[in-house]
Amino acid sequence: MKPISSPIRPVLLLAACSLLLQGLLDTASAASKGNQNPLQAGRTNFNAADRFAFTNVILAMTSGLDEKNVDLMLANLAPEFSAEYRLVGMDPIKVVGREAFGKMMAKRFENLNGLGVERRHIISPLYVLEQSPDSAKVVIHVLTCTATKKMEWRPMSSAKVEFLLRKQDGIWLCCRQLETLDCALDLPISLVVPGIH
Repeated sequence: MKPISSPIRPVLLLAACSLLLQGLLDTASAASKGNQNPLQAGRTNFNAADRFAFTNVILAMTSGLDEKNVDLMLANLAPEFSAEYRLVGMDPIKVVGREAFGKMMAKRFENLNGLGVERRHIISPLYVLEQSPDSAKVVIHVLTCTATKKMEWRPMSSAKVEFLLRKQDGIWLCCRQLETLDCALDLPISLVVPGIH
């Protein structure tokens, strides 16, 4: 058998190396795709600018709640926004639509002001459950503190709040809020979520 001529040998060697390299890349790619569990908090394949933006949406909504600023809250909500409140011993309460939510919050703030009630919400850092280029699901834990007629502040209730956010025309907006409180409220529900019942 005649040996392969020297000019052809490097070409065959290069082809073999290329096939080996392609095989390794395909294996790594498959392993990478298999490990993209959306529930893994430690993933780093997210857009940092997007994450800052939707974090600011949640902080702005919380600030609007504390400062009784309906406009600030509404500026960060999608038109189809809905909220669901799960309270101890009660059926879930749902508010559908940004306009309905705005009216409800305005009445809530009016009620709280009339009673001299202030609220402050101490929130945990956001935990991102899922994130894609145009949607995100995040969770915060909240400790609501209250004071009446400028008397001493005290903790009132804790809650877990889940948010669904979507990116629309380059802006992150909140589409859904699901709030689960750990204890009963200190005021009648008609004052805190007015106009629903």
